[in-house]
Amino acid sequence: MCPRPSVGVIGLGLIGGSAAKAFCRAGFTVKGYDQNLSTMQQAFHDGVIQNRESAWQQWADTVDWVVMAPPLARVGEWLAEWAAVVRREQVVVDVSSVKLPIVPVLAALPGHLTPLCLHPMAGRERTGYEASRADLFDGHVCAVIPVPGHGEPPKPVIDEVLEAWRMRQVSMDAASHDRVTGLVSHLPYVVSAALLVVAERTGSDLGPWPEMAGPGFMDTSRVGSSDPSLWNEIVQANRDALIPDLEAYRQVIESWLDALRQGRKLDDIELTPAIRARTERGKLCN
Repeated sequence: MCPRPSVGVIGLGLIGGSAAKAFCRAGFTVKGYDQNLSTMQQAFHDGVIQNRESAWQQWADTVDWVVMAPPLARVGEWLAEWAAVVRREQVVVDVSSVKLPIVPVLAALPGHLTPLCLHPMAGRERTGYEASRADLFDGHVCAVIPVPGHGEPPKPVIDEVLEAWRMRQVSMDAASHDRVTGLVSHLPYVVSAALLVVAERTGSDLGPWPEMAGPGFMDTSRVGSSDPSLWNEIVQANRDALIPDLEAYRQVIESWLDALRQGRKLDDIELTPAIRARTERGKLCN
């Protein structure tokens, strides 16, 4: 049996930390870096990463793969800095949630660095290493995006990564990815966050409204309670895809407002159970 590749992870937050823990669970040797020294110390104490040193340059040339999981705004900066240091052949795995701004940077990597553009479609409303879990990705879909000028993504590496993460593959180009994630990820966040803002503004005159909040409110507002700085960065980066979806959402809300004012049923409301059921079947059959 061939030895497993060694893996580095840059950024040990929710996604990077979960990737590192999943690789560790699968028997990979993992090294890691996070700008928060206490996070690195905790990951080392947990046995997730094997390096004590805080300088990533000390191990950058020793790993076969590196997973780039810093904040979205810093991915390009990290890729450039990494390329300036590493001299060996290596697979560079991007896991950012918006792809159109990142793909050109991946395409410009030097020839000894092979880009692999992935988006594990899993997450939580909590952030940071403490929220990361080895099973966060289990059973979920991972989008695989080709990088222009680099041919087909390396299938053996994809297979090994997704086996470690226990994920299923869906392939699409960067533009399609950003359009789809705008609809199924970024729009739900905005809607959920807006619900929390409306509840706070309206409920301030209604007494102890949080005590009355049932499962419907809590389920719908869950994703909206995620880190606002992180999400503002994401929705700004994908605003070209998100704006048309928000416009469509506004049109539905406006039509339902008119229906309520006129005392008639909400347009297309009867379709929603079937749409939800079809979505659930699609996820099961993927």
